[in-house]
Amino acid sequence: MKLFDKFYDYDFGHSAYLTIGQFENFNVFDAEFHTSEYWDWSPNIRLTLSIFDGKVFSFNLQMWSVSFDLDFISYRSPFNLSHTREL
Repeated sequence: MKLFDKFYDYDFGHSAYLTIGQFENFNVFDAEFHTSEYWDWSPNIRLTLSIFDGKVFSFNLQMWSVSFDLDFISYRSPFNLSHTREL
C-alpha cells in the first residue's frame, strides 16, 4: 500500500500523475494531466463523466491538446506508477 505517489515526465509534452491511497486491488484517487507540443488547431472539446465503469466516479476533460482526468476508487485496473517509471 502506498498512501501518496506522484510522477512527472516530459516526452513531446508534459505528463503528470498523482495517486492517493494505492492498494493492491484499487486506488482511492487518481489524477492525470497531459499536454502535447503539437497543438490541434480545431477547438476539440470533450467532457466525459462516468459512473461504475471500472471506477466509482470518473471525470475527463480534453481541450485542444490538453487532457485532464480524475478517477475516484479505480477497481477494474488500478493505475500503478511504479510500472510507469520502469518504461
